[in-house]
Amino acid sequence: MKILESSVTGNIMGFCSILLGIISIILTIRTMKTATRIEREMKEAKITALDRNRFQKDKVEYLKTLQAKRKSVSETQVLSYQSCNNVLSIINDIKGYDSIITNADMDIIKQQWDKLRQISFLLQEKRKNETVQEFDVIVSTIINILSKGEYEL
Repeated sequence: MKILESSVTGNIMGFCSILLGIISIILTIRTMKTATRIEREMKEAKITALDRNRFQKDKVEYLKTLQAKRKSVSETQVLSYQSCNNVLSIINDIKGYDSIITNADMDIIKQQWDKLRQISFLLQEKRKNETVQEFDVIVSTIINILSKGEYEL
């Protein structure tokens, strides 16, 4: 009888060891997956932080240039093809920050870009059109979006 008890006890201990080994493997795999996910999230957070930092630096230049263009066109009441294309270029740069700027604001920026592109086309074709006021509205809209407090962080 002691042998039977001894082999049953040995089998139970063996089963417990196998079960503990399987649980350890499962926990190791889960830990590795979690570590990989955390590492990926850290890389994404780092990229986002770098983008935000770059946006903050660029935003200051964008605002300065846009305000200068707006003031110049407003004072002279003359919109040149070059001024129009300079602002289009800035708006294109701003569209590259779609991970920072909200979708609603990005849609407005894209609409303003389309409007300004039409004005640029009219200027290139040398068509006379009352575009100074439209230009002012477009640039003001972009300035207001960039000046929002939510993009300060």
